[in-house]
Amino acid sequence: MWLDFIGVSRTFLLSQPSQLKTCSYIFPASVIYYNWKVPEGERHDSAVKRNREVLSAEVKLWEGYLEKRSGCFLAGKNFSLADVVVYPSISYLFRFGVLAEPPFALQIIIKTEKMGTYLILVVLLSIYSSSFSEGCNRELLVNVDFPGTDITSLYSPDADHCQQLCTDHPSCLFFTFIRADWTRDNRHFYCYLKNTASGQPNVRTQLLGVTSGFSLKPCSPQPQRCLSQVYQKLDFFGQDYRTLFTADYEECQRACTQDPGCQFFTFVNENYTLEKIRYKCHLKFSWTVPRTRVVATAGLVSGFAHKTLVTQHFNTACEGKLFPDTDIQGSSYETLTAASPGHCQTLCSDHPLCTYFTYVSNDFTCYLKKNPDEIVTKPKQGYTSGLPARFCQLDNEWLKEAHEGIDFPGSDIRYELMDDAETCQTTCTQDANCQFYTYVTKNFNSSVHWRRCYLKRAITIPAPSKVTKLANAVSGFSLKNVQSALPSTSHIV
Repeated sequence: MWLDFIGVSRTFLLSQPSQLKTCSYIFPASVIYYNWKVPEGERHDSAVKRNREVLSAEVKLWEGYLEKRSGCFLAGKNFSLADVVVYPSISYLFRFGVLAEPPFALQIIIKTEKMGTYLILVVLLSIYSSSFSEGCNRELLVNVDFPGTDITSLYSPDADHCQQLCTDHPSCLFFTFIRADWTRDNRHFYCYLKNTASGQPNVRTQLLGVTSGFSLKPCSPQPQRCLSQVYQKLDFFGQDYRTLFTADYEECQRACTQDPGCQFFTFVNENYTLEKIRYKCHLKFSWTVPRTRVVATAGLVSGFAHKTLVTQHFNTACEGKLFPDTDIQGSSYETLTAASPGHCQTLCSDHPLCTYFTYVSNDFTCYLKKNPDEIVTKPKQGYTSGLPARFCQLDNEWLKEAHEGIDFPGSDIRYELMDDAETCQTTCTQDANCQFYTYVTKNFNSSVHWRRCYLKRAITIPAPSKVTKLANAVSGFSLKNVQSALPSTSHIV
C-alpha cells in the first residue's frame, strides 16, 4: 500500500544507520481505519487515544526533519520519491481530520514559489493515489475460494454483481461467488458475503467453479452502478409487478428502463416450451430506498444522510400529498418500519404497486396499500396517510430531520467518536458509504457507548431474490444508470 512507502521515504532523511534500528512508528491507517477493521466488541477508546498519540509524535518527528532540510526538497537537491510519497501522506491525514493544520515547516514549503510546479505534481499524485487507498482491491480471483466467515448469502447473476452486493452491504469485506459451471452440488449463483477482524480472508484455496474478490468500499472513487450485462438462459425468479409482451429481450429491457419502478427483468423468447407465455416480458422490483428497523430508545438520536435520494428519475420536483390524523383502512400488501411520514411516503413512492399509505407514529409502522379503484379515509389521531409521488422527484426535506429517542439498530459500517448528533449527521452525509446513522448521547444508559456515531447503510443495488438456470429465457437490469442507453424524448411517439 502507498501509505507504507512513508517508511521508505523516511529512510532517505536519516543520516545515521543506528537510527534505522530504533525507529518505530504508526501509519495513519492505524487511526483512520481502526473502527472499520476492528470488531465492535474488541474496540477500546484507549487504543484509539494511544494510536493518535503515537501518530502525533510521528508527525512531530517529521516536522523536525522538515525544519532541518537545507533546500526545497525533502531528500537532496532534486525532486525525488520522498517528495512524491510524503506530501500525499500528509494530505491523507488532513482528509480524515487527523491533522488540524499543516506542520509549520510544510507551510513554508507551500509558500515557496520555486516549489509551485512540483506541488502541482504532488497534488495530482495525491488525488491519483486516492484510487489506491488502503484496502482497495478490485481484482476478481477466478477459481479461488475464501472458505468460511460468511455473514449471509444472496443471489447474483455473476461475480461483478456479487462484488457490488458486497460493497453495498454494511459489513461485507470480501466474498465468494458460485458460478454457473460449478459441479459439486446444485448451488449456482450464490453470493457469499464475508467478514473477518483483519479484513482479509483467513484461508485461500483453489476451487473450480467459484470466483472471489473484495468489497470496493475502500476504493475512491467507487465504480458507478452500471449493470448493463444481459444474461442468456437465466431467470430472475419472483419480484414481478407487471408483465407485457415484447418482440425481443431488447424491447423488454427498454420497457424496464423507461418504467420508474423496474429494476430488472426476465424475457421468455419464442422457443420457450409453454407456448402461451412466449414473448412475455416480466418487469421486476427491488428496493432502492434504504430500509431500516426503527426502535424507540432513550438517549439516542438517529437520522439520514442529506444526500439527494432519487426515487424517480425525473427532473420535476414535487411535495406529494399527506393527510394528517387520517387512516386509510384495508388494502395493505406490505408492512415496513419508517422514521417519519415522509420516510413512509418515500417508500411508497419507490414501490410501483403502492397507491397510498398509512403511517402510525406510536410504533413507526408504515403500511403500503394497493387499491387503484378507491380510497376511503377515516379520521384517526396519530395516523398519517398520503399519496406517493409519481413521475416527479419527491421532496426530501424529511431527510434533514434528526429523530431524538430513536434507534436504527444494526446495519453498522463503523463508529466514530464525536461531540454531538449534528456532527454525526454531517459525517454521514460526507461519507460516500453512509446512508443513515445513530448517535449515542450522554443520556444513554451505558456510558461506554457515549459519543459514538454509528454510520450505517443498507443494500440498495438491484438484487434478484433468486437466480436460476432457465432455457430460452433472458434476464438483465434496467439501464437507468447508463446515461447513454436512455433514449431522447424526441424519439418517443
